[in-house]
Amino acid sequence: DIKLEATRRQKMMTDVKNQGNLNWYTDEQVASRGQAYKSQDLQALFYQLFEVLANGKEMIDEKAYKYLYKRLYYKLHPRGSKKECDALAEAEWQEESKGQGSMGWPVFYDGMFQFVDLWCNSSKEEKYITFTEKLCLPLINDTTRTEAFKLSKARQKDAPSVDPDTDAKLVGEMMNEVQRSIQRTQDPKFLNLVGGSRRWYSEECLRLGMPESKDVAACLCDKGFNMTHIRIAGLGLKTVAPLIDVIRANTELESICLKDNQLGTGSITVLCSILLQHRKLNCIDITNNQICTTRAVHALNTLLTRNVNILSARVRATIPSMHLRRVFLLLEYNQNRTRITPQMFKVLKTAFDNVDQNKDGTIQKSELVTFIANGGSLESAETFTGAGAVQAKKAADQKAKKAAPASAAPKKGGKVKPS
Repeated sequence: DIKLEATRRQKMMTDVKNQGNLNWYTDEQVASRGQAYKSQDLQALFYQLFEVLANGKEMIDEKAYKYLYKRLYYKLHPRGSKKECDALAEAEWQEESKGQGSMGWPVFYDGMFQFVDLWCNSSKEEKYITFTEKLCLPLINDTTRTEAFKLSKARQKDAPSVDPDTDAKLVGEMMNEVQRSIQRTQDPKFLNLVGGSRRWYSEECLRLGMPESKDVAACLCDKGFNMTHIRIAGLGLKTVAPLIDVIRANTELESICLKDNQLGTGSITVLCSILLQHRKLNCIDITNNQICTTRAVHALNTLLTRNVNILSARVRATIPSMHLRRVFLLLEYNQNRTRITPQMFKVLKTAFDNVDQNKDGTIQKSELVTFIANGGSLESAETFTGAGAVQAKKAADQKAKKAAPASAAPKKGGKVKPS
C-alpha cells in the first residue's frame, strides 16, 4: 500500500528535502495551486523582487540569481553548508537559465512560484502571498541596487530589515505610545513649552533613550506648535516614535514629507493613525522607505478614506505595487469630491434613478430607449453643472412659500383672539 502522508517520526528521521506528500496532488489541490499561479498580487510581489535584482535591466544575471538563491537557502535551511548551497545554486541556475547567461521575467516567475509551491504549507492563494511576503520583503529592503548586490556596511549596521513576523509586536508598542501621547499633549505644560516642536523632539529622544538628530531638529519649528509643513527627507529617521507628540500637536499641518527615511511597517502604520485627526492635511509623501506589509497598507487606506481632504499621496517604493491601484482610486475619489457639490450629486442621482428602471445600479441600452420612448427626457447639460439644481431649488422654495398655511401671528395693529 502507498501511504499518502508520513508519520511524525518518519518526518523527523527524513531530511526535509526528501519529504513529500501525495495529498498535494489531488485534483482539488492541483486546481487550487493553478489558481494561485495566476494571482496578480503574487506576480506583483515577485516582480518587485525581479526589478531589484535586475538593477534597471530587463534580465537578471548569474550573480544576482545566486545571491537570491543563497539568501533563500539559509532562510529555510539555517544549518546548511556553504558547499551544498553553492552546488545547488549552480545546478538550479544551469537548469533554469538553459545556458543563456541571463534570465527574463517569465522564467524567473515560474522558478519562484515552484519554490513557493514547494515550501508553502497551504494551497490557498492568501497563504502563498503571506509566505512570499515573509521571504521577499526583507530581501527587497536589504538588497541594494548595485551590481555587486551586497549590503553596504553602513546599512548593515544602521538599517537592519524589519521581519514581518515582528510587525504586530512593534505596531502594538507604538500604538500604546500614541495613547500615552494623547495624555501628554493635553497637559498645559506641553502647549506652553519654550522651544516648541524642536524642544519637544529633543525631550522625546531623551525620554525614549534615542540619539537626537540635529538635522531632524533643524526641520522643526522652535516656537509653538503651529507648523503647516513638515519635511524630513533623507535623514535616516528610521522611526517616527520621537515625533509622535510633535505631529499630533501641530494640528494645522497641510503637508508632511518623510521620504527616504528607512521607515518600516510599524512607523507607517502609526503615522497614518496620527494623521487621521489632521483635517487640513492635503499632501503626504512617504516614498522610498522600507516596503511595507498589508498592515501599513490598511492604515493608509483608512487614512485616505476618513481624511478626504488628502488629495496627494506619494507612496512609491514603500507601498507594494499590488496595492497602488486601491490607493489611487481613493485619491481620485477625494479629488472628485471637491468638484461635485452635494446639490450636483443629488441631481445626478435623481436623473440616474429615473433611467434605471430595474434598480440594479446600471443603465442598459434598452432602459435608455424605453425611458425616451415613454416620453422621458434627460436633463440639460446646465442641470449637470449645478446651475439647473440651483434654479430648481429656488422654484421649489417659492412653491413651498405659496403652499404654506397662513401665519397665526396678527397683522400689524391687530389683536389675537384669546383661546
